[in-house]
Amino acid sequence: MSVRIANSRGVPGTLGCFARTVHQHRPVFLTSCHVLFAAGAARNDPVWRVHESAGSRNYQRIGSALRGKRGIVRFRGADYFVDCAIGALDAPLDAAALAASAPAAPKRGDRVTKTGAATGTTTGIIVDTSYMGSTDGDNDVDSHVRHPAPRQLLIRSADPQRRFADDGDSGALVFGESHSPIGLIWGTTTTAESVACPIGPVLHALNIRLCEAAA
Repeated sequence: MSVRIANSRGVPGTLGCFARTVHQHRPVFLTSCHVLFAAGAARNDPVWRVHESAGSRNYQRIGSALRGKRGIVRFRGADYFVDCAIGALDAPLDAAALAASAPAAPKRGDRVTKTGAATGTTTGIIVDTSYMGSTDGDNDVDSHVRHPAPRQLLIRSADPQRRFADDGDSGALVFGESHSPIGLIWGTTTTAESVACPIGPVLHALNIRLCEAAA
């Protein structure tokens, strides 16, 4: 299941999953920072769930932007780029569908999946677990280089006719072979690979724990 969302300025993305803050145990949802705060959107601004049916589009408020991080974080002695954010929930969504199992460490060559609002469920292969990307404030990590984005996951689609992720998929969780979350989609390269920040630094930066699926 994927949940398409949009921030208060209409910037689209994907709600990755539910989580809770470590200290207050506050229920939140996880997505990308540039999804919640792009185009001038601010803390406490509304976040909308987007429904499309029979050519029409409807918006339902699901919560508000809480906080995010788009930059370098220190995690276990190394620097990682993260593009991640959480929002406060007005009311619960389908918790079972948006829960995740315990995070896992990614490995090169792993087969992975993601379900995003733009491209649905796709399969890919991790080709690099320490990719040095770059960002200038938009989704493209290779053009107009300004800021380094170290230690990213680089994912190539398993289907040469289809991208692993595209615009609107930012915020989707990447799952490993055991269906454990390993990363968070935030960008693409000029050669159509997808870029995700590893999930460990994301959870550390936001001080959250994922809501795990029931056994």
